[in-house]
Amino acid sequence: MRLTEPMRYAAMMVTVAIVATACATGGVDRPTTGTVPITQVATDPPPGTFSTSGFYVDDGTGPQLCELLAESYPPQCAGAAVALDVGNVTLPALSSANGVTWSDRPLTIVGHMAGRLLVAETITR
Repeated sequence: MRLTEPMRYAAMMVTVAIVATACATGGVDRPTTGTVPITQVATDPPPGTFSTSGFYVDDGTGPQLCELLAESYPPQCAGAAVALDVGNVTLPALSSANGVTWSDRPLTIVGHMAGRLLVAETITR
C-alpha cells in the first residue's frame, strides 16, 4: 500500500502524540533530582533523600524550614513550613532576637522525611 501525503502526515502526527504523551507522564519512575519546593515537602514529600530550600526559623517551639520570612522583628515563619531536625549537622551563622533564631537567607537542606519531620543530612547556604 502506498501512503499518500495526507496519510504520511497523519501517521507522523500520531507518532508525535504518542511520544509526547509518554514524555509528559514520565513513562518510568525517576529519582528526585533538583530542589523540591518546600510547598511540596510540606504537603506531599518525595520518598528517599532530596534537596529543598527555605528559611530556618525557631521561635522556641522547635526549628522549622519556612517558605518565606514575615517582615516583622524578629521575623516569623510565613508560607509553607515543615518541622526540621538538624541533629548534629552544623548550621551556618544565624540571627537571633527576642527568643527567635532565623536565617537571613534561604538554606539548602539535603535530607529525608521521617513522618512529618524533615531530617537534615547537610545544610548549606
